[in-house]
Amino acid sequence: MKNINSEKELDDFEDVICSDIRKIFIETQGRIDSYNKIRKPVDLYIENIVCMSQELSEVRNKLVEFLFLPLDSQILGSYCIFSDSQLRALGVRRSGGFGNIVSRNTYFELQKIIKSRAKEISNELSIKFDRIYFDLLWNERFLKKGNNLFETSFKQDI
Repeated sequence: MKNINSEKELDDFEDVICSDIRKIFIETQGRIDSYNKIRKPVDLYIENIVCMSQELSEVRNKLVEFLFLPLDSQILGSYCIFSDSQLRALGVRRSGGFGNIVSRNTYFELQKIIKSRAKEISNELSIKFDRIYFDLLWNERFLKKGNNLFETSFKQDI
């Protein structure tokens, strides 16, 4: 991961992982009907490695910019990220879970919207705001006590 220098390179890296998992899953469980059923856990895993791994501390700032936001009902339900019309245009239900995103194309269109929204926030606030920062909205992490993503996932209020 230290050699990743672009969003495309990170996507290629994650795609290899997803492909390997998909092959194992198909051999043991059968067909997979949703692109995001495998991509979301991989996105989440990569996010946690980048954000908390000591081995990546010197490249963390560079990698954070490339991270893909794991997509699930919490994120799809966020009105500060998606409008109803954006989701409707992609055939995605706001209340849908992570399996609701069946195609790679839909996944990337959603990521493009998220990235655009993050850029708007960056411009409005004159600070760097990468799309992965929206993960703080998941289960209201921004209101929780903790020093990292794991700690903020617990149900403790400030």
